[in-house]
Amino acid sequence: MSIKRNILVVDDEEGFRKLLKKGLSRKYPDYQISEAENGEQALNVLNSGSFDLAILDVNMPEMDGFEVLSYVRKSEEIKNMHVIMCTGSNDKEEVLRIIKMGVSGYIVKSTDTDEMLKKLFGLIDKIFSSDLLIARNSNEQEKLDSIKSANFKLIIADESFELRQLVSKLFSMYYTIYECENMSSLQKICFSEKPDVILFGKTSDTHDLRMMIPRVRQFAKETGAVLVIVYPNKNFKHMEGNNSNINHDISIIRTLNPELLKEQIRRVLKIPGFKFSVSGSSLNIVLREGYPGDENSSEELKNRITELLNDNYSGLYFDLSQWENGSEEKAEKEKLLAGLIQDLKKTDKKVYVTGKDFSEDSPLSEYVFKENESKEKTE
Repeated sequence: MSIKRNILVVDDEEGFRKLLKKGLSRKYPDYQISEAENGEQALNVLNSGSFDLAILDVNMPEMDGFEVLSYVRKSEEIKNMHVIMCTGSNDKEEVLRIIKMGVSGYIVKSTDTDEMLKKLFGLIDKIFSSDLLIARNSNEQEKLDSIKSANFKLIIADESFELRQLVSKLFSMYYTIYECENMSSLQKICFSEKPDVILFGKTSDTHDLRMMIPRVRQFAKETGAVLVIVYPNKNFKHMEGNNSNINHDISIIRTLNPELLKEQIRRVLKIPGFKFSVSGSSLNIVLREGYPGDENSSEELKNRITELLNDNYSGLYFDLSQWENGSEEKAEKEKLLAGLIQDLKKTDKKVYVTGKDFSEDSPLSEYVFKENESKEKTE
């Protein structure tokens, strides 16, 4: 039985793109081959789909292949994707730079297309040849998909790659982040992912932000998301002709200053108290700001964790490095979290807390992970 694979070809030269796509489609008829004509478009496609491999041109205008690869490796969602680089040069320094960035391989563009394609096919066969690797990737993807569904989700829709990257960098520890630059991508992600928050600025296909706001309000209403409008300046609300409802929208002012942006978003949004991640056979739960703070939130967290638990996970790790339990409520919150851990241990999973030490009289002290214990994480 053949395995379906998704491959993205990224190159600003249409002729070369078509050459690779035609060759790949013939060699691998069961694979889905997609195209992107520049780096920014590639990132939008990658963030809105599920790809096994990107074939990435090094030399592209505005955003070159190295910049795209750097973004991919920093993204929690796509950092493990295979990448093959295409270069038009045999320059040793460029080839060395490609290798150092941890790609799965590279090819040199050549007029001898048969030989070039032969090398490309060889690299692809090598990447996908191991049944063990395929099974592992399938298992990991299943876990990652379930983690994405369990986390709070935020969409940043804006034409500015710099703004989208900044939001991802600042808030990926709180949310699963989805980026898009146009309205069609926003609509698709809204109804497929059901986000908790939509940050909406001027998209690449929006000539007048005011005209698009009612449409995005409808997206938010139908998906249950909180809508935050990213205004271009402080005077935007008061400009003549603005929609009468605009003053009732939650809003922030566009800025690329990290501190100002973070302060604005934290002011208008309640930051989630937890986020899930996966590491090998371990399910990690990062807790913040003394969460859970009461019985209801403790029950909500327990339900979310229980939904995720299956034979893929051998242990649970509560990361408390960002957990501020407050001196006045310290004992009560530690007792609440300890009760949650006791309930979870009934699932026969190992449960630990990390990132914070507790005194011996604390109910959490017995669950603190010790460095000499065997933490079951696989690479």
